Amino acid sequence: MDDANKPPSQVFLMSDGTKADFEEFFKKDPIGAAQYATGLAKATQQKFEGLEEMEKMLDEPNVPIEVRKQKLSSLGATKSVSLFKFVETTEARIQARDDTLGWTTG
Repeated sequence: MDDANKPPSQVFLMSDGTKADFEEFFKKDPIGAAQYATGLAKATQQKFEGLEEMEKMLDEPNVPIEVRKQKLSSLGATKSVSLFKFVETTEARIQARDDTLGWTTG
């Protein structure tokens, strides 16, 4: 199965996690990309510009999916430098198995 037939989230997760990879994910699936970015921020206990606004858009009740996608795309366009850099930097640290990321037992 080539990348064209895979969901955008799977393509991104199998990628190197670069800014360009995340931009492509965000363009194809703004809701999934926003969920990934906000989840990554929670997991790493870090913030990026527009995080709170993005979380509110994701949790907003009774908003049609197409409207939600458009709102997130607009937010992504205005906050892209901070958002895409945050994901790229965090992904690089994960790929390098940075000692500051991980779980503790005990």
